[in-house]
Amino acid sequence: MFCERFHKTLKHDIMAGKGNQRIDNLLQILISLVADVEESRQVQMERGLEEGRYRLREQHKAHELARRKFHDKPDSITPVQTGIWHVLDGETTYIVKESECPCDSKLNNHCKRDMCGACSYSFSCDCRHDTRSGISCAHIHAAVLYAPKNRLTMDEEEGRYLSTAPSPHFDEDDSDDIKRANQECDLNDPEDEPGPLTVDILDSNRDYMQRFDTAIAALRADMLSLSGIARTDEVCPNRKRKTMVRRAELQPVGRPPKPQPIRILTKAQLKKRANHTEPENVLLPKYRKDDIPYCSVCFRLQPDEEDGCNNIDWIQCCLCENWMHTACLYGSKFCPHDETPL
Repeated sequence: MFCERFHKTLKHDIMAGKGNQRIDNLLQILISLVADVEESRQVQMERGLEEGRYRLREQHKAHELARRKFHDKPDSITPVQTGIWHVLDGETTYIVKESECPCDSKLNNHCKRDMCGACSYSFSCDCRHDTRSGISCAHIHAAVLYAPKNRLTMDEEEGRYLSTAPSPHFDEDDSDDIKRANQECDLNDPEDEPGPLTVDILDSNRDYMQRFDTAIAALRADMLSLSGIARTDEVCPNRKRKTMVRRAELQPVGRPPKPQPIRILTKAQLKKRANHTEPENVLLPKYRKDDIPYCSVCFRLQPDEEDGCNNIDWIQCCLCENWMHTACLYGSKFCPHDETPL
């Protein structure tokens, strides 16, 4: 039953009825679910809620069964000695024993009906029904209900005492002094002040964890944004860059002019604009052809055949005005550029 209930909670409440989950996602859900279940259990136990607690509900069922079976025959419960009872159920006598309770004062499943407080870890019975973990049988509840004077312990939180009969050495005139002394002890003892509840501590720790997660997420986002920057000048911009044009000031009188909208281009638009931008035409400086000391045919100062010769013959075309070596023409009488006779 526990497995079926947990499977239903996992499938419909946590996974929202989605099937074919990945195994890593399922393992992550199961790992984080342990802390969530423990936290919900802590909150439920601290608040003292009775709903949703299977063992406490079964404790109350056993308590009601003990009331129905033994309310008209309290003589069936016989105290043997301190912490031991004999309970006669039909023709069989069962032995109920009590030991020290190891449970926490708040985190327990003690019976809450009729100031019973039966605990399955401090009481034991030799019947076959006292085998379930955390649940006491009806014989234990009957022994606590109809023979409470034989108990070993006393629950101070619920105000139950082992015996209600007054002591023979007690004087009623001393009751006021005892009360006054107890009040002074309560006021002077700082250890009796109630500390913070576990629920409050869990809430404060959860707030700190949320703040820490928020700071980590912001830091991670900043690191990702810095890692995506290609150039350092985008982080530290140059002061010589042109700043964005400010909007014109509005006129105090008259209809305000329609301002030019400021549009922020996306990366794709900027890349597209950069690709379609035509390169600027660079104008070469103009030189007089008489100032160019190179041959327009071989583009050298001296021809290859006359290296080291001081006397070099030059000839100029009358139409294109280009200078050429006579040796570069190889006996031709025409300009190699425009076929003009030389």
